Formats: sequence, C-alpha cells, structure tokens
Amino acid sequence: PRRGRGGPPPAPAPPATLMALQAVDAINRRRSPFGWAIEALAYHGFACAAAPAIFGGGLGDFAVVALASVPVRLTLAACGALPQLSALSDLLLPIVAGVAAPSLCALFELDACHAATATLSLLLFELPGSELLFGATELKRGNLVGATRLVHAVVLTMFMAV
Repeated sequence: PRRGRGGPPPAPAPPATLMALQAVDAINRRRSPFGWAIEALAYHGFACAAAPAIFGGGLGDFAVVALASVPVRLTLAACGALPQLSALSDLLLPIVAGVAAPSLCALFELDACHAATATLSLLLFELPGSELLFGATELKRGNLVGATRLVHAVVLTMFMAV
C-alpha cells in the first residue's frame, strides 16, 4: 500500500532466490567450526591417504604427498584469506601441486609416474566432481543450466590439467 499520492512506493519484497543466496553467502562467511588447524590436518590426512587408497601408490607416494600438501594447503589458505588471490585459486593450486610433487619425487628418486600419483592425490579434493555429476544429470534431463555447469566443470578441470 502507498502512503499517499506523493509518497514513495514500498520496497518490493526480495524474491525467494535472493533470500536463499543471501543465506548461503552468510554460511560461507562464517568461520570454520573446527578452526584452521583441524581443517588443515584433515586436508593433509585425506590427501596422504588418497595416494595409497585411491591411486594404489606406495610409501614413497605417501611421503611425497605428505610433504607436498603443506605448500598446497598454504596456497589454499592464502587464496581464502586474500581476495586478490581467491579468483586465481583454480590456477594457483594446480601450479603449486605440479611443481611440488615432481620436485619431491626427484628428491626421493622416484619415477615420473609417482609424480602423477602425488599430484592427483593433492588435487583430488579440488576437482569439481559434484559439478560434473550434477551438470551431466541436469543436461540429461533437458535443463540448460546443467550444460553451463558441466562446461564450467570441464573447463576448470582443463585448467587444472595444464
């Protein structure tokens, strides 16, 4: 309802999607409930476990991932803390992992195939797996948003591969 002839119209109620996006933004701005140390330890542990459990690597791969996950995690923390780097995180993480893993493999005198196992173990949690899966599912159902999501995930994966 208007106040009178000359009064400003009332502000329109925000759409439900805008309210949902604001709620998600508020969740993303919250601090981690466990703190950065527990989060870093979990990332480190899961990356180390991925080498033998998922990629069939040995103790050498485990050691390389254990050491290489430190600079990768520090890069991830820097990208989260500095807004200037957050847009570059999709490029910086693969670069850091792609430099750290082969360097440590050379230091431990491991073959080049071990560098691939270590690099994949480090980047496993950054791969857009759910985005690929949901994008393909939505595209199959005829939703064009799925095509956009799928293309974004494929391009992101290609950037990580370079």
